[in-house]
Amino acid sequence: MRKAPAASLTVAFRLLVGLTVVLWVVSCVFPFVWMIYSSFKTEPEFARNIMALPASVNLANYGSVLAKSQIFRLYANSLVNACVSIPLLIVVSFLIGYALARFDFRGKGALRMFLFFGLLIPIHGILVPLFIQFNFLGMLNRRLTLIIPYVATGIPVSVFLIEGYVATIPFEIEEAAMIDSCSLPQRIFRFVFPLSAPILAVDVILHFLAFWNEFPFALVLNSGMKFRTVMLGMTIFEGQYSQMYTEKMAFLTLAVLPVLVAYLFFSRGIIQGMTAGAVKG
Repeated sequence: MRKAPAASLTVAFRLLVGLTVVLWVVSCVFPFVWMIYSSFKTEPEFARNIMALPASVNLANYGSVLAKSQIFRLYANSLVNACVSIPLLIVVSFLIGYALARFDFRGKGALRMFLFFGLLIPIHGILVPLFIQFNFLGMLNRRLTLIIPYVATGIPVSVFLIEGYVATIPFEIEEAAMIDSCSLPQRIFRFVFPLSAPILAVDVILHFLAFWNEFPFALVLNSGMKFRTVMLGMTIFEGQYSQMYTEKMAFLTLAVLPVLVAYLFFSRGIIQGMTAGAVKG
């Protein structure tokens, strides 16, 4: 009989936790759902009731966005920036992370501290000197202008993620490869690199999201119309059509689609990467 109150408290606590989780999920998902169905409304319909569902599917907002914003050029610019930056970032970060995880060398602590300071430096604090340097070198408003700052600012996080994961991979695997006369590059890219796929998937989606949504560098270093990114184009579109809320919803929906597709594509690897530490112990 004494266990009944404790059991009731346990059930009540579980219900409270479950309700909290449900409310948190709804609060995260609903704005995205609201943005999508609002993009199919007409402007008068949206003004009457911003929360109501659309009476019918209206694609005029998307047609207007495609005509006014040059969204495909913005897509192409952002995709080029992300798809060039991420492979470079992964390769450089993986080599540094592997070296930190596997070797003891002079200056290892200093290198790790240098990378740690890279996490502390705010982006806005380097915008002015970076602009001056790029302007002096004639690198402003070019196709690959944003690649260098994207890779440089992404290295610290990537290195720490990769170093921690590589340290959990048994070195016996590499010793077996050494017995088979595998060189160091072969051990790295034929064995350790594929085994690191879960954390690399996490790294890819984190930095794809960061590079796709990046705004300060794109505004300062690459503000020319020819190479504008989606985020910069969205800000300009919002300023030009500030009262066309349904069109802005359509633009936002188109802007997040690549990120959603990338997340769905790498979702299995992301889950594996998040649980790998618990499994490997």
